[in-house]
Amino acid sequence: REIMVDEYQDANEVQNCIFEAVSRDGTNLFTVGDVKQSIYRFRLADPTIFLDHYNTYPNAADAAEGERAKLILSRNFRSRAEVLDAANFVFANILSEEMGELDYGADEMLYAGAAYPEHENAAAEFHLLDLPRHTGDGEALRASDAEADFVAEYIRGLLDGGFAVTDGETHELRAVREEDIVILMRSPRARLAACRRAMAARGLRLSAESGEDVFASVEVASVFALLQILDNPRQDVPLIAALRSPLFGFTADDLALLRATDRAGDFYDALTASEDEGAKRFLATLRGLRDAAQTMSVGRLIAHIYDTCNVLGIFGAMSDGATRRENLLAFAALAEKFEESGYRGLFAFVRHVCELRDGGYGAPKAAQSADGVRIMSIHSSKGLEFPVVILADLAKDFNNMDFTASVLVHPKYGLGPERVDTARRIRYPTAARRAIERTLRRETKAEELRLLYVAMTRAKEKLVMVHSQSGAAKRVGDLLAVASCPALPEAVDEGKCLGDWVLLPLLCRPEAAPLRELAGFDAPQMVTTDDAPWKVYVHGATAAAEDAEAETAHETVAPELPIDAAALTWRYPHAAATELSAKLTATQLKGR
Repeated sequence: REIMVDEYQDANEVQNCIFEAVSRDGTNLFTVGDVKQSIYRFRLADPTIFLDHYNTYPNAADAAEGERAKLILSRNFRSRAEVLDAANFVFANILSEEMGELDYGADEMLYAGAAYPEHENAAAEFHLLDLPRHTGDGEALRASDAEADFVAEYIRGLLDGGFAVTDGETHELRAVREEDIVILMRSPRARLAACRRAMAARGLRLSAESGEDVFASVEVASVFALLQILDNPRQDVPLIAALRSPLFGFTADDLALLRATDRAGDFYDALTASEDEGAKRFLATLRGLRDAAQTMSVGRLIAHIYDTCNVLGIFGAMSDGATRRENLLAFAALAEKFEESGYRGLFAFVRHVCELRDGGYGAPKAAQSADGVRIMSIHSSKGLEFPVVILADLAKDFNNMDFTASVLVHPKYGLGPERVDTARRIRYPTAARRAIERTLRRETKAEELRLLYVAMTRAKEKLVMVHSQSGAAKRVGDLLAVASCPALPEAVDEGKCLGDWVLLPLLCRPEAAPLRELAGFDAPQMVTTDDAPWKVYVHGATAAAEDAEAETAHETVAPELPIDAAALTWRYPHAAATELSAKLTATQLKGR
C-alpha cells in the first residue's frame, strides 16, 4: 500500500515521525506540498522538514530505482500569466536562503498552464496612498479610513466600468460581479468597521469573516439574554438587554421611566410595579415563555421563542438578514447538540453557553454571507482562488510581541533568558538570548514572506496591491537607497511590512517612475524584464491638505480677551477629595 500526505509543508516533527512509523521506512510515502505556502509556524508547523527533503532528494528523472526522489510541479493552472509574472518578479528578488530559507530559482518559479482569453487590463497594479500627517482641522488622518474609501471606490469603478473576468462555465469573458472580488488583509478584524462603512456608502455589499463567535452577534445575544431571564428574571443586565433588543424595542428613556417607579429594588421589581402598557405586554410574554420552559426541552423552547417573538422575521428583515438567520439557526442547533450529549434543563444550558462564551472554546463562528465583496485574512484564503484579489493593509507593521518575553524558546537552540542583576536592579539580554532572538526574527520574517506569496497567488485574473503610508515620500526615499534586483538579504531583513518587500524590487522597474518622482530620487538600477508590465500609481491627499491649511490660514482671528487674574489664582475648594480612591481593597485598608 501507499501512504499519501497532502500539505506536507505544514507537518511538524511529531506528525513526521508518525508518517515514518506507519510506512516502510518512508519508501512507500508519497508527500505533496509547497514550502512557499507554509504559513502555520505559529501552530508548530516546521517547514524545515519539507526543505530537508527538497534540498537532498534527487530529481525523479535522475534517481535510482527505489531511491527517494522529488518531482517538481511548477505549472500553475489557476492564474493568468500577468499574475504569475508579478509573483515571480517580486519573489525572485526578495526570497533567498538567507531571508526566507529558500532560493527562488527556475524550479521555484510558477509557469502558466491555464488558458485565458486575451485581456488588455490584466496587469498587476500597485497603488500607493500618500497620506498627510494631519488634516486641515489638525486631526490625524486614519489610514484605515482612507484605504477603505480608496478600495471601495476602486471596486465601484470595476463594477461600473464593466471590468471583464472569465466565466468558470463558459470560459468566456463576462462583466465582473461583487462575488468575484476579495479583499485580503493580514488581519482584517480591526479594519472591518471602516470597510463596511465605505462599502455601504457606495452601495456595495460586504461579506466578511467576522472572526467572532455566534454569541457576540446582536441576534444571538438578544435570544440568550431572554433565556437567562426565563431561568431567573431577577438579573438586571440580561433583563435590560432583552428589553433593549429589537425583539421588544424599549428605548433608554423607556427604561429610565420604568426605573423611576421603583428605585430601591432590582429592575424586575420596577418592571412589575409599572403601569406602562409596554411593560405589561412584556411581562405577559415572559410569563407565557416561563410556563413553556417548565415542560419543553431547550431545543423546543428556543423554537417556541423564535415563533412567539417572530425572532427570525425581525432579525431577518435587518441588514445582513440572511447571515443573522444563519446565526440564530446555529444557536438553535447548539441547543439540540447540547441535549444529544445527555444534558437537560434550561439552567444547565445557560451555564454551558456562559462557559463557551467566556472561555472561547467550542463556540460556533458567526455565519458569513455568500453575497457581495468578500474580505478575509490571508491565512483564511489559503487554498482558495478568486478572479480579482485586492491585497490591502500592506503597511501593517510586523508583530514583534513574541520577542518581548523574558525567556525566549527555540526548538533547536533551547532557552534564551534575560540576565537579572539583583544588586544593581537591572536586567539585560544574555548572549544566548540575542542569538535566539535573531534566529526567531529571521524565521518570523521567512513566515511573513511566505504569507505574502500566498496572498499574491490567490488571484486568478487581476492582482491589485494597496499600500497607504503617512509621509510616503520619505519612506520611498529610504527604500530607494537600498533597492536593487535582487534585493540584498539585509535590506529585506530591514523591511517593516509587506509593502516594503514589494517596493524593494518594484522601485527598480521603469513603471515605478511615479514612486521615484514622489521621493525625488532616481533608481539605483533599472531592470528590464520580459514579464508582463505593472501599473503603478501614487494617490496623494497632499492637495486636499494644502487647501485645508490655506482655508485655515484665511480664517478670521478672534480678538484676544482680557486676562482674568482671579481665574488664574482660583483654587478648587475640595482638592483633598480628589485624592481619595474611588475603590479600596481590604489589603489597601489594612496597609493604612
